[in-house]
Amino acid sequence: MKNEFENIEEIERYLNGSMQKADREAFENRLASDQMLKEELEDYRKVVSGIRMHFASDLKNQLKMTDLKMDNGGKIIDIAKKSNRTMFWISIAASFTILCLAGYYNRHSFFPNLQIAQYEIREPGLPVLMSGVKNNSFDNAMNAYKTQNYSEAIGLLQSIHNTKPQNDTINYFLGMVFYLENNTKAATPFFENVTDTLSSYYYKSEYQKGICYWKLGEINEAIRIFNTISSDTNNPFNAQSKEILQILK
Repeated sequence: MKNEFENIEEIERYLNGSMQKADREAFENRLASDQMLKEELEDYRKVVSGIRMHFASDLKNQLKMTDLKMDNGGKIIDIAKKSNRTMFWISIAASFTILCLAGYYNRHSFFPNLQIAQYEIREPGLPVLMSGVKNNSFDNAMNAYKTQNYSEAIGLLQSIHNTKPQNDTINYFLGMVFYLENNTKAATPFFENVTDTLSSYYYKSEYQKGICYWKLGEINEAIRIFNTISSDTNNPFNAQSKEILQILK
């Protein structure tokens, strides 16, 4: 029986965007011909999605006082109908949850993306009237974002970004859609572009930028960002940043 952990490192690197171009192409060629690898990748994505859903409710309560909203949508995994191998992955997710709650899970885990998932921002997207961007393309981009058609949202948002490169709304949502497309490297610069401390997206962008560096394995930079956030009592992500620092240090 194939070792369930055999491809974990490659799957992690593939999903967090840290693979070099040649490695990524080689991995995708393997996916095209290796059904088992393809199924492992899909199972891993399901586990990450399940972990995100699990922590969504708790995170929403934490952010209520800051008037930040979350999207509690997603598909529920029907465990009874899954294969034994999928059951293996789900058991890993359950074990992960228990370890997180017990405080024993650290940054040296085999599944760093699962750990990161509990701290990611759940961004539902904006109603058009709240967007601050009068543009039909933005309306369409928000519709694509909300229906998880991220590739279409990226194209629409990038066309707006070409004419409004400093717009905080556009930069933030471009960062989010690239992140949700598992292109963390591409997402990071857009969060970095949100520099106006008075922007309603500044705190979100700084926090999600820290998440990006964590996911990319640039731990020192992630620690620097979360240290800054945790020292600011007005920052709505103060508590989460302190928890993350306990994991990373």
